[in-house]
Amino acid sequence: MDMTDNDNRLLEQFFQEAAVQQIEDNGFTERVMERINEQTEGATSRSRLRVSLLSHLWTFFCVALFVVAFMMMNGWQTLVKMVQMTLTYTEVLLRTLPTAFDPSELFQFPPSDTTMVLIEVLLVVGTLMTLSVVGISRWAIRQVL
Repeated sequence: MDMTDNDNRLLEQFFQEAAVQQIEDNGFTERVMERINEQTEGATSRSRLRVSLLSHLWTFFCVALFVVAFMMMNGWQTLVKMVQMTLTYTEVLLRTLPTAFDPSELFQFPPSDTTMVLIEVLLVVGTLMTLSVVGISRWAIRQVL
């Protein structure tokens, strides 16, 4: 215990001496710090504007790229088919679930068709709920800011 206290005291003394020590540089350090302050005062607003502009350009580029890819890959047709299939599977599930679903099927491999439909419906509902929560959160944040 005594050695540890002595070591700590020696370390503190060493660092105090090092902190007080100054190297003579004929005012170079002060001139550099003043110039940095002068440059950052004027550049702050310009850099913020530049970052904002680049951010908006990048967002526009990504959205434009998505729209082009969406159109080239027949996105609307795929989206419509997905919605139709989801609604069809949901209808089939709701009509057959009370009579055909056995909870033990959830743990069978490979899963039955009914289990797959149930999983797909749960995934779609979960995704839609997540997207709506994210949208509402973004809207609320924009209202606050």
